Amino acid sequence: MKPYKNIAKKEHGVLYPGDKCGSEIFEENYLDVRKKEGRLLSDEFVRMLPHLPESHPLHKEWLHRAATLNRFYTYLSSLKKASTVLDLGCGNGWFCVKLKSVIPQANLYGLDVNKAELIQAAKLFSNDQIVFLHGDIFEDIFETGSFDIIILNSSIQYFPDVKILLNRLLELLSNNGEIHILDSPFYSSGKQQKEAKIRSHDYFTSMGVEGMTEYYHHHTYNSLRDFSFRILYNPKSIRNSLIKISGKKINPFPWIRVTKS
Repeated sequence: MKPYKNIAKKEHGVLYPGDKCGSEIFEENYLDVRKKEGRLLSDEFVRMLPHLPESHPLHKEWLHRAATLNRFYTYLSSLKKASTVLDLGCGNGWFCVKLKSVIPQANLYGLDVNKAELIQAAKLFSNDQIVFLHGDIFEDIFETGSFDIIILNSSIQYFPDVKILLNRLLELLSNNGEIHILDSPFYSSGKQQKEAKIRSHDYFTSMGVEGMTEYYHHHTYNSLRDFSFRILYNPKSIRNSLIKISGKKINPFPWIRVTKS
């Protein structure tokens, strides 16, 4: 049985639960930022992800994303229960298609409110087992208990309240399901969080997209306190701290797994 419902139409390979979804103002600001940062990639480069050529200005950043993917590959290969996977905030779909190679038996669903990159994802990667949807996770578009794994890959910062989001995602998990938060910043204190908010505001203002400040959120580890979670990759571990001291670059973002209690 398909995990989605209440679909109104299919257009350019993308499923839509309705004519409108989320905030058009958010999408406008978000795409403006991505364009100015050079993150709206051509089809050729999207197919290469996460391995951009050394000449590409985002090459070094994507080395971290590649390392995250490799760690997740190893983890997924040990699971036998990953048959239905949701990539929340899937963007151009690169992560969905990469996961398919390590869990070929799984059905993968990518959800986003960013139409432009969803259409690109559907054009490049959609098939019988990879489906892309334009929608808000809080809408009634998925059956309860549908997913074995839900992934937030560099996307949780676009949700204002971690507790509300995770409670919603737990509703959508199967009994032994897991939520994985990848490549997103979490802060150890309110002071660090406040400083990060100021940096983000200054950054978006300098780009002429100050409106994005309203939609980019900063979360602390304390926001996870009511959930059963484990940090599977800690950039501040002793090992990673020693690697950093040696002068090598490490991925600065944690990998967090949340499970049903």
